[in-house]
Amino acid sequence: MKVPSQVTVVWLGLFVLGIGLGVVVTGAGLPWWLAPVLSMAVYAGSVEFLLAGMLAAAMPLAAIAATTFLVNSRHLFYGLTFPLDRVRGRIAKCYSVYALTDEAYALVSTAPSATMTGRRILATQVGLHVSWVAGSLVGGLAGGAFLRHVPGVDFVLTALFVVLAMDAYRERPDRITVALALGAAALALVVAPSAMLLVAMGAFAGLLWRGTSGAARGPSGRSPRMPSVGYLLAGVAVAAAITFALRLAPFGLATVLRDSPLLADLGRWMPAGAVTVLAAYCIAQVDFGAPAHGIPQLAGVAATAVAHLWRRNAVVSIVAGTAVCVALSYALG
Repeated sequence: MKVPSQVTVVWLGLFVLGIGLGVVVTGAGLPWWLAPVLSMAVYAGSVEFLLAGMLAAAMPLAAIAATTFLVNSRHLFYGLTFPLDRVRGRIAKCYSVYALTDEAYALVSTAPSATMTGRRILATQVGLHVSWVAGSLVGGLAGGAFLRHVPGVDFVLTALFVVLAMDAYRERPDRITVALALGAAALALVVAPSAMLLVAMGAFAGLLWRGTSGAARGPSGRSPRMPSVGYLLAGVAVAAAITFALRLAPFGLATVLRDSPLLADLGRWMPAGAVTVLAAYCIAQVDFGAPAHGIPQLAGVAATAVAHLWRRNAVVSIVAGTAVCVALSYALG
């Protein structure tokens, strides 16, 4: 069975981004093994980057649960059109639901229906999963050994959300949604800076609900104590369970979800708004009182945006922005 070239390119891209996750995990002072555990169990991309910071800050499990639900709420809509009926066997179907990520949905749903057999769907998903886990393992080991003290390398998280926000806006250019998301982020930063992400996501979802009807931010330094292994595993388990439930729900409630105008509206507006809030959240964590005054991070955001406008390649854009941030952190730090 030949794998299409675009699939192998995405596999490579996920491997590279997985390295970034491993670096972020160890850079937050967490053990290297948490990176592959996160990528294996939660397997939800952007929320795993957030979980690294939340786990390092020992945020309450309720905040982790709420953040995971809000960030991954877009998964509620994938099952409505995903061809799960082509996958044979209960175990295979269960794994296919579990591995229904953004990339898997995009690759499977846009491929010619005649070529996307059950075996090819599973092969695509397994390849994506293995690439992500392998990358995070390499990043965790390399980050813990070589990259932990490189200034600016954690900018990969900010670059990721800038790229996702740009892609979401390009797919559905709705300025009102972006304005609502930025407004919710600004309000949360003023009203509840210690819980900015949770409040911003809740406020944005509330604004969308009003319109259609009618994770907390960690401390500036590292946590003085390493969270216990039990707490780390509990946080991973909570996030994994919620993510799987979100992916499974539309298959069990397909008729209800298809007929819901509210969910249809959220499916259009929530993804762009959520990643915009996440990008704003990351930028808000920059310490503008530091000697560099946030110049490396702001320059990194600009470099990421310019590179993505130019190449429209997530890996290239994230690497370019992070490289700029690291170089200026060395020069100005």
